[in-house]
Amino acid sequence: MRFVAVGAGVLPPGIVSTTVYYVDTAGTDEFQITATSGGSAVNITDNGTAPFYAIKVSQPEIYMPPFAV
Repeated sequence: MRFVAVGAGVLPPGIVSTTVYYVDTAGTDEFQITATSGGSAVNITDNGTAPFYAIKVSQPEIYMPPFAV
């Protein structure tokens, strides 16, 4: 699964807003994420501050980050 993280809170260190990440090594209660399919796990050092969300991305080539007008 591919996803982006966005939100009004502070994302956990290691995660960049609107960057596409991949879920890897999913278990019952935890999972690892990677910046590339099959890549090394992203090092997340704390929980960040809510609210923030993971949004599933099915076609990253058409994903457009939010922008102000």
